[in-house]
This record gives sequence, structure tokens and C-alpha cells, in this order.
Amino acid sequence: MVQRILDTSGEAMQYYKKQLRVLVGAVLLLVVLLTALGIYNSIMHSGKIGVEIQAVPGDAQISLNGKQVSSGKIYLKAGTYTFTATKQGFDKSTADLDVSSSHHYVGLLLNPVSDEAKKWATDNQARYEKVGSQMADVRATVVEKENPLLAKLPYIDVMGPFSIDYTFSSEGSSTPYIIIKNSTSAGRVRALQWIRNQGVDLADLTIQFNDFDNPTNQGDY
Repeated sequence: MVQRILDTSGEAMQYYKKQLRVLVGAVLLLVVLLTALGIYNSIMHSGKIGVEIQAVPGDAQISLNGKQVSSGKIYLKAGTYTFTATKQGFDKSTADLDVSSSHHYVGLLLNPVSDEAKKWATDNQARYEKVGSQMADVRATVVEKENPLLAKLPYIDVMGPFSIDYTFSSEGSSTPYIIIKNSTSAGRVRALQWIRNQGVDLADLTIQFNDFDNPTNQGDY
């Protein structure tokens, strides 16, 4: 009986050792495959730039320079590309992108036309808001990188008094304009002086004075 128990214990130990070797071999194989996949992706994406694409609705057909692509992340060489999203019942959405930096984001929001599409859009408003918000954040980041002044805004001078901020000329536009508000006549002049002190030429900006006449048109500075 004792010998039988010992033999059974030995067989069990051999079985577990065999299973362990199989498991270790599988893990090593997985590590090798993942390493090879990483090397392959590095080679395939060498010299290319990541571009993340999102469309609302998510099942819209997306094309890149006329060729169909999928939403998600793709890799492109530097250059100018046109992205278009289409879906029955919606107006098509188009975005032009100059791919030149390390990463880009493209959001394509399709406006509903048919009654069914309008109902879907109403029920999925949160999706539009999420992608729209991300588009605005990316756009602001890019614009602020190109125009260091915008990275310092909003700016408030209580003693001025004035506040300076910026917005965009239209939905989807990357052209900003400066807004000066909460100010007096003297404060508006100080606001312009503050902008000039940042090393910015006022002639390069589009400036809006909320509720006031533009002093640059009056020669007040």
C-alpha cells in the first residue's frame, strides 16, 4: 500500500512538472511572438505618423483621399490628406489634415438629414459632444503651439481693468481671434499694450472688443 502511494505521488509529480514545462514554453513563445510583432510594427510604421480617426455615427464609411479606411489609428507619411465620412441619412463630413507632427486626431461629425437620422442624433447627442470636445481640445493645442500668445490666455488684469481670451471664427475653424472684454477705454489700451509686450504684432491678430468700439480704429494707442 505504501509503495502504491509513493508510486502515485511520483506520477503526479512528473505530471505537474510536465505541465509546468508546457506552461513555461507557452509563455516564452508568447514573449517571442509579441517581441517579433513589436519589431514588425516598428519597421512598418517607420517614418510614419499616427493618426487617430473617429466618426459619429461610428459605422459611417470613411475614406482617405478616396480610398476606404477604418476608424481607429492608422499611420501615414507626412503630407496633406482629405478624410471623408458618409452614411445614408446624413450629410457627408470632410476634413483636410496636414500630417507633419508626431500624432494627429481627426473627428468627423455627420449632420443628420432624414427623420430617422435626426432621431438617432438626438438619442446619441453625448457621442457628438465627446468627439466635438476632443476635436476642440486638439485644435486648441495645435493653435496654441503655433501661437504662443494663446497659451497664455485667458489673462485677467483686475486693475487694468481688462480680460483677454480667444475663440475661433467658426465651427471647425483653426483661425483664432482675440477677445478683449470687461474693460474701460483706458483698460482696452492697456490690454493692447500687454499683447504687444508678449512680442506680438497687433497687425497679425484679429481682435474683437466686446461691447466697445475697437480703439485700433481710433488711433488711441
